[in-house]
Amino acid sequence: MYTLVQSTPNRGFGVFATHPIERGQRILKEKLIFIGPPRVPQSTGSRLFDMVALYSLFNELDAERRNDYLALHVSEPIKKEIKTRALRVLDPNTPKQIRKLIVMIAAIAATNIFFLDTKRRVEIRPGVFMNGMETSGVFMYASRFNHSCCANAYWGWNDMVGALTVHAIKDIAADEEITVAYLLPYQDQHRRQQGLSQYDFICTCPACDQTTERGKTSENRRERILRLKFDLDFFFARNLTRRMSGPLNTAVVDSFGVEQPFQAIEELERLLSAEELTTHNLSENYKATAQWILWPTRPAFKSMFDLARALLWYHKALANDILLKGEDHEDVANLRDQIEFMEERQKILRDEMVVRR
Repeated sequence: MYTLVQSTPNRGFGVFATHPIERGQRILKEKLIFIGPPRVPQSTGSRLFDMVALYSLFNELDAERRNDYLALHVSEPIKKEIKTRALRVLDPNTPKQIRKLIVMIAAIAATNIFFLDTKRRVEIRPGVFMNGMETSGVFMYASRFNHSCCANAYWGWNDMVGALTVHAIKDIAADEEITVAYLLPYQDQHRRQQGLSQYDFICTCPACDQTTERGKTSENRRERILRLKFDLDFFFARNLTRRMSGPLNTAVVDSFGVEQPFQAIEELERLLSAEELTTHNLSENYKATAQWILWPTRPAFKSMFDLARALLWYHKALANDILLKGEDHEDVANLRDQIEFMEERQKILRDEMVVRR
């Protein structure tokens, strides 16, 4: 174990490195404490749960894990919201101490819940399974990671191992706090702080300090990243999913001086690198670029030149996914299969060219 949970001056508990951790190294692989029950449908917010169902799940834990769970951070704004709701939904005859415990369990879950990208039925512990319909859960150790808009680690769900994983996206020094991003880190500073307020948390990272030149420069870069990301996502959705062609947004072309998606992604890479941000969305853009090169003809009928160009982008996506998700992730396996198929096709084309000569 290369980490230690300890108190921080103004952020509650946090996770710290006990040894140097290299970029790309897996920091954590953790199973769920329990699967979160379905969320209660509502018009506002997304963190209200079936409190009675949560109470039942909590009681299935052993005494040690129940105590560990109750020691997790709880957001006061969330707790207040759930306490108000409890007055409406809980049986009035529920004993006061039980009511108080139910509210606390639900507030901790709402503060620390992870919404997971599951695609298959996964055994998370002996005899307990999760499928794609159950996409939330609570983790004891992962809940201790604090947020930073300049995070040095990335978390994600791995169906292949049935666990949440955390990987270093920068080299981390011994005694340095390990942080993850709770929300999209390239939103503007106001929206980031607004999103973090539900956790009763104010971010003081360099990107959020607008009194410094670094903070102001960061804000400008992140605004540009968001604009580029939005237009690239729209471009690929239009050109791939809807099978419609069209250029990049005129405003983006004029503002950034780019006319092709390749140029837009290269500019996006430059901005993300300057901000030391690594994001899975960039991997998605890499894959979409490769698909755009190959569309509308299947890879088996593409020229050697197009296959080579597409392979470059697939290899970039593979490197990004390995960094963020690890070698044992399903996305990595799928990309390796795609690359292997295209390299086989490339070899066939190369051999055909030799024969023709």
